[in-house]
Amino acid sequence: MPSPLTIAQLARAVGMSIEDVGSYRDRGLLPPPRRVRGREGDVAFYQDHAERLRFIQRALELEFPLEDIARLVDPQILVTSGDVRELARGHLARLHQDPARWQDAIATLSRLIAACPGTGRRQECAILAYLNGKPGG
Repeated sequence: MPSPLTIAQLARAVGMSIEDVGSYRDRGLLPPPRRVRGREGDVAFYQDHAERLRFIQRALELEFPLEDIARLVDPQILVTSGDVRELARGHLARLHQDPARWQDAIATLSRLIAACPGTGRRQECAILAYLNGKPGG
């Protein structure tokens, strides 16, 4: 996706509805679109927007609530891998309240929490690697 995209093209590229993309943008989960040079009022989305939406999709697959996703995407809030791991542990505890319903999410999140060192920078956390679609996450 090297060229700029409209919101409809972005939504189609990641398999979401335009309404969902707009909702995530309005909630601050998606960075604002950038202006298209020379075209007043036109905005465009790029690869980083698609990557963020895929991050959100993976987080939703693990049943993270939008409030937690907002914290996961903000490096100002969760600064260390320990911060990310603690947020994930709290979420895992909530999932354990209905283990039959959340069995797959529990298994994946448990594995990711175990692989997150809990020390160092947030970029070193397996949880974020997985949500970013990186191998080994």
